Amino acid sequence: MFKNICIARRSIALILALVSIASLTACTGTRGRNRGERPGDRTVSRALRTDDTKEIDKYLSGILGFDFGEYTKEAEMELNDMSKDGYAMIRILVKDDRVEDLKAFMEENLGKGQEYTNDLIPGFQDHEYVLELKQMTPVSYHTRFRQGTGIKSIPGYFYLAEDNGNTYLFVFA
Repeated sequence: MFKNICIARRSIALILALVSIASLTACTGTRGRNRGERPGDRTVSRALRTDDTKEIDKYLSGILGFDFGEYTKEAEMELNDMSKDGYAMIRILVKDDRVEDLKAFMEENLGKGQEYTNDLIPGFQDHEYVLELKQMTPVSYHTRFRQGTGIKSIPGYFYLAEDNGNTYLFVFA
């Protein structure tokens, strides 16, 4: 009986060692990399969070071809990747006296907006801006696609919403 227990323990130890080795080798594979690319060649995705409205306007005008600077009272952006195909989450507090002008600007540049309900807003991994947006009163929703470099087309989502007498523009692009 003692011999059977020793064999069982050795077998378990061998299985655990093989599983450990297999998990270590799985981390060093080349899956997802281009041929000839070394592990250090990949660009690391970084998050940038800023409330610098000039930086946000620069991003929007560079990526979308227009900016919302003249309508912006306050803004905050989180950029998840520094590349051209990066994805930004932007919250803009619209100037009180420019709300109607912004609506006209958006209709001119993004087309006639659609009505939406908060339960139809994509979760965007429950980002804090999305959670805030879902608590506000919906105004209009717009979509615009832009040409990507690694991805053929990247959608941009624009939501106008109201909360406590303030109008917000949320951009997920």
